[in-house]
Amino acid sequence: MINRGLHNPLIFVMAAAACLFGAGAGAADDCKALYEGILKERVLMQKKGLIDAALKTCPDDANISYQDGYILERFRRYEEALAAYRKTINLDPAYAKAYFSIGDIKASLNDYEAAAAAYREGLRYDPDNSRARSSLEEALAKIPQSATPPADSQEKPVVPATAAAEEKEKSAIPERAAETTPPYLVKPISRLVIPFARRTTELSREARDVLSVVVGQAMNRDDMRDARFEIRGYADDSGAAGKNLDIAEKRAVAVKKQLTEEFGIAPERVKIAAHDRQPARPPVGLVAGNGVVFTKID
Repeated sequence: MINRGLHNPLIFVMAAAACLFGAGAGAADDCKALYEGILKERVLMQKKGLIDAALKTCPDDANISYQDGYILERFRRYEEALAAYRKTINLDPAYAKAYFSIGDIKASLNDYEAAAAAYREGLRYDPDNSRARSSLEEALAKIPQSATPPADSQEKPVVPATAAAEEKEKSAIPERAAETTPPYLVKPISRLVIPFARRTTELSREARDVLSVVVGQAMNRDDMRDARFEIRGYADDSGAAGKNLDIAEKRAVAVKKQLTEEFGIAPERVKIAAHDRQPARPPVGLVAGNGVVFTKID
């Protein structure tokens, strides 16, 4: 697959800067400019290209390191993302967002004790973060009572103190998290179902991840460059037909917007369609008619 990010002019500027300054020698102002360029980039794959180039110039910049972890997490490369977040904390021990992101990954892997510890550590530096407090409460609620430490107990540092502790931390990540070559990168997609919560039109985080990791990368493959797809939205059979059609169409539009904005997919490659009610025999994988069916049409 061609990395479309390499065609971004800013990457060439960054690469030139890396040669000029040498790895690790980027001045603070240069690193700040590179970081701001990363934040402005909306296309996910191009953003990853910018980060990789920036790390060559500014390997010790905590903000850029955090963005590296964020992108890796979006690609579900959890082990690498955790390593990037730990590096961020090593560079800046008070980087609260890195702790929160570690907590999010641990919670997604059902390691709620580690998630709670990470959220608590982050809240030491950003005590007013309501999202992190809510996530901490959710993690604590899923820990067996006997395993929940007292609220005033001293938490172990999120950053492993020894190499042995770090190795133990890594081994706690399930094997599935270490997979870096999923089958969709080998075989082109032809059909995919994107679920939506009942009566909602906004993409969940999980749905965004599926679109980013599966669809966006696949559509940018050489052998898929000219392929066109239909995005057909569906709604369940409750409510008026007009309202259902509106929900179905908005779901399809949300999926198209994600692909065109984050991956630079040409809009003409994606056709929007909508089905106002659950058909008698809904597409396989579509639960109660709530979601979008993404199908290759030519």
